[in-house]
Amino acid sequence: MPTAKTTSPRRVARRPQLEKETPFIALIAAQEVVQEASLYLVADLPTRHCTALAHRARLHYAHNESFRRRLRSPGTSGRDLLYAYMLHWLASRLRKQAPELFARLPALYAWGGEELPPHLTVLR
Repeated sequence: MPTAKTTSPRRVARRPQLEKETPFIALIAAQEVVQEASLYLVADLPTRHCTALAHRARLHYAHNESFRRRLRSPGTSGRDLLYAYMLHWLASRLRKQAPELFARLPALYAWGGEELPPHLTVLR
């Protein structure tokens, strides 16, 4: 006897996907943020930070309409917002996992409002 699962497949609506709906590639943006912080701090930050930041960006995009709308803003404002969030998320991770490195970051970095010095900017 067939089960309900095989006779009536359940349709699940797909969540919005960052890389399919925007020009952004979350992992590349995360790698830039982590690389800049590594250069500034003169410390090798683990690559797990990159994957965690990318995952968090995709998760926020999939579940938060306001975040999606703001990332799809015209011009560079969507990109700038993504980087600001990633700065904030990285600072949060460093605060919990490496407080000595977090203490060396600029004061407003954790709020996504202060980037690192321009000579450290990788690809932006």
